[in-house]
Amino acid sequence: MKPAILLKAIISVLLFSSVTMAMAQTSRPFKGEWCGGGLYVKIDFYGKTIPDPNSMDEYPCAGIIKIKPEINSMSYTIENIKVNGNRATATAYFAEKDSHLTFEYLSDGSLRLTSSDGFAYVDDSLKKLPKSSYVLHNVLHSGECGTCKNVGATAR
Repeated sequence: MKPAILLKAIISVLLFSSVTMAMAQTSRPFKGEWCGGGLYVKIDFYGKTIPDPNSMDEYPCAGIIKIKPEINSMSYTIENIKVNGNRATATAYFAEKDSHLTFEYLSDGSLRLTSSDGFAYVDDSLKKLPKSSYVLHNVLHSGECGTCKNVGATAR
C-alpha cells in the first residue's frame, strides 16, 4: 500500500471517529461533568448512574449539584427529570424548598443551568450565588474548570 493512500485512510478513520464522538455528545447532551460560576454538576439523565451522596447507600440518581465546592461539601440531588431535545427540566432542594431547574444544551457545547430560586449553600450561614442562571462547561472537554479544580475526584 502506498504511503499516501495509507495516510488518507488514517485521516478518514480519525475524522469519522471525531464526528461520531461529536454526534454522541449531541445526542445525549445531559450526561457528564460540568462546571462554572461556582457550580459543579455531575449528571446522567438517561441512565441515572450517579451515586447520590445524600442517600445512605449512595443509591444512583440522575445527578448532583455542588455549589461553591471548594468551600462547601454538600451535594444537592437532581430529581424529576424531563428531557425534551436540547432542554431538560428537573427539581433540586435548595434552602428548604424545591427549586425548578432548567437545563439547556447550547450550540457551542456548553450547558445553561437556571434555577427558579437561585442557588443557595451553607458556609457560616445560608448564602446565595448572585445569579439564578449560569453557563457551565464540560469538564471532559475543557480540562479543569478554575473553581472546580479537583472536585471531580471528591464528588465520585
